[in-house]
Amino acid sequence: MNRVQVMERLQPLLNVQVRDVQNPEFSRVASSEDTLILRPSRGRSYPIAKEGIESLLRFTGVPEHLGKHLRLPTLEKVFTETIQTKGAYQVIMKDGTVVDIIPGTERQAVPPERALEVIEQAIPDVDFHRVLELPHFTTAIEVVGVDEHPVQKGDLVRAGAEVIFSPIGTVSPRVRAYVMRLACINGATSSDDFGNFSYGAGDGGSVWNFLRTSVKKAYRAIGPIVARWQELQNENIPPEQRAELLEGLIRRARLPNKVADAVRAMALREPFDNAYQAMNLLTHASSHLLTEGRDVLRARESAALFASESQHRRICPVCHRR
Repeated sequence: MNRVQVMERLQPLLNVQVRDVQNPEFSRVASSEDTLILRPSRGRSYPIAKEGIESLLRFTGVPEHLGKHLRLPTLEKVFTETIQTKGAYQVIMKDGTVVDIIPGTERQAVPPERALEVIEQAIPDVDFHRVLELPHFTTAIEVVGVDEHPVQKGDLVRAGAEVIFSPIGTVSPRVRAYVMRLACINGATSSDDFGNFSYGAGDGGSVWNFLRTSVKKAYRAIGPIVARWQELQNENIPPEQRAELLEGLIRRARLPNKVADAVRAMALREPFDNAYQAMNLLTHASSHLLTEGRDVLRARESAALFASESQHRRICPVCHRR
């Protein structure tokens, strides 16, 4: 995928407006006929779209399955009391309607064209592998370079990075080491400290310096990641413990039923012998079976924790009995 194609995928994230609300004590939600209206301050009011109501339910902590049964006057009262007391927040609007509410305002907007340019500078001959859409108008971009390492004979992996940011500044930028297996195009990240970087408002330096430096470091983290995966190959899983381990991984990743069944079927066709092969069942799901960005990242994070030297014994149900 080239830069133009990435920008096309990111276009829906750019066609919105952001309003920072620093004095929420003046905010109010009102009901009118069959809709809700947000008045962020003493000025103009904006109708709240369906996805905006879902966002407000998350903002207030009301479970969605309960919120959809509440009457508008009740929602009006709950939403007003919450936004007046939770501090500054951001209103995301599209075509004049509220589509998202996000607590806090101290974040860094990242213009995507410049971000892609910085990534290209940081990784030689970079390929933009996949673009994921995440909640709150955020994206995760998977990129790979040309640096390759063998995990074992015939199992080459390529170094890369996962870059998470919001063009409108709803999250702080993050960068993680990303590694792609060439045999099956499974992508994996690392949860260990050497491959994880977050940008904070108090960090001082430019966000571009952060991105450039972090992407370079994440790209170069392939060595320790491959070494850890080679250790996992030596962690054999007895046949009688495979089902328990697999179900533990599926639960932790919260895989949808159809995807979980597909992973089980794959494990039956090609039984795994060691922890590395078990991890790759999750990376296969995140790379080939899941499509929602939030689901992809959750499954990939579960695989990363399972592979992590510092977290593996806590995550692995088989290790608990050793």
